[in-house]
Amino acid sequence: MIPSSASGRPPSSAVYYSLAIRQFLFIVSGIVFAALWLFEADTENALPEVPPFNSVVGITRATGYAPFTYRRLVFDLADIITRATPESFWQLIDWVFTESSLGKRIAMARPFRSWPRAEIPLLCTVSVLICASYCGFIYTCRYLFELFYISPVWFKDVGSVALGFLALGSMGGYYFSYPYDIPQMFVFTLCCSMIFANSLWFFPLFIAAAYSKETSFLLIPLYWLCQRNRYSVAALLKCFLLLVVYFAIHWYVVKTYPGLPYNFVALKRNLWKLGTFAIFYSWSIATLFVVVLLSIKEWHRFPKPLRNWVRLFPIVWILALYQGWIEERRMYLEFVAPFGFLGLQVVTKLAGCESVMRPKLDFVECDTGASALGSEK
Repeated sequence: MIPSSASGRPPSSAVYYSLAIRQFLFIVSGIVFAALWLFEADTENALPEVPPFNSVVGITRATGYAPFTYRRLVFDLADIITRATPESFWQLIDWVFTESSLGKRIAMARPFRSWPRAEIPLLCTVSVLICASYCGFIYTCRYLFELFYISPVWFKDVGSVALGFLALGSMGGYYFSYPYDIPQMFVFTLCCSMIFANSLWFFPLFIAAAYSKETSFLLIPLYWLCQRNRYSVAALLKCFLLLVVYFAIHWYVVKTYPGLPYNFVALKRNLWKLGTFAIFYSWSIATLFVVVLLSIKEWHRFPKPLRNWVRLFPIVWILALYQGWIEERRMYLEFVAPFGFLGLQVVTKLAGCESVMRPKLDFVECDTGASALGSEK
C-alpha cells in the first residue's frame, strides 16, 4: 500500500528519500552498536579465575551456571534457527572462518578467536539475533518518540539512535556482558510500548519476555499501573492471569534448564561497595545529585506512562542489592529508554530548545494510550 499525505495525495519523493535515510541510519547504527557490544563482551573467552557465566554455548546447552541458564529466549531461538538452516550454508561459513584469508584474519580477532569450531553456527546465529535486537530497540524508541512527543522528524530519528548508543554504557570494566542483555532490553521495551499503545500484541510478547528473563515480571505491575480502571475486576483478572503465565514459564525453565548451582547473595558486599562509593566517588555523587534535581523539576512534564516505568526502578535496584553486583550497569538495561527520554527532555530544556521535544499534553496526565492516541496528530 502506497502511503498518502494528510491531503490524500501521494507523498513526494522527498518523503521516500527521508524514509530510506531513516532505515539506513537505524540498521547501520544497530549493526555498529551490536558489533561494538560483541567485541567487548567476548563471551567465550572466560577469565581464568572466574567461571564462564556468560558463555553462549554454556547457557544454550544448560551446562553453565544458574540463574543465567534460565534466560532462554535468544538461545533457544538461535538453536532452532541453526538446526533449520541447511548444512551446506554452515559448511560455507566454516570454510570462510577456517580456509579463506579474510576469514582467518577475522578468526584471530575478538571475539571470534575463542569460538569453538563446532559451535560456530550457534554463535553466528546468536550474534545475528543480537544485531537484530539492537536494531529493534532503536525502532521501538522511534515508536515511543512518535507516541509521546511532538518533535521534528530529524530529532526523533537522531534521538532514537542516541538511546541505542546509551545502551553501550552498560559495558566495560571487569564485569561480564551477557548475550541475553540486548535481546531482553529490546523485548522488554517493546512490551512496554505495546502497554502504552493499549495493544493486544502485549500479551504474546509478554510470553516471549517472560521466557527471556525473570525481570520481565516488572511488566505486570507496569500493565496494572497503566490501566484506566486499575481496581476493576477485569484489570485485576488480567494481572492475575499474567502472573499465572509468568510463574508457569519460570517453573518450566527452572525444571528444564537447571544449570550449575551458584550462590549470588551479595548484600554485605553491596552495602560495603555503596559505602566506599559514597566516600571515594563523591564528585560523581554531586553530579548525580544535580541531575536528579533537574529531573525532578522536569518530572511534571514527563509523559505519565514513562513515569510509571521509572517508578519500577527501585524494585530492580533492591533486587540487585540483594542478589547481584550493585554497580554492574547491565542489570538496569530495561530502563535505558525511560531514563534516556527523561535525560533528553531535561537537556533540550536546559539548552533552550525544548520546542524540539514537546510532550503530548494528553500523555502527561494519561496512564495509557487509549485516550491519547489520535490527539495532537
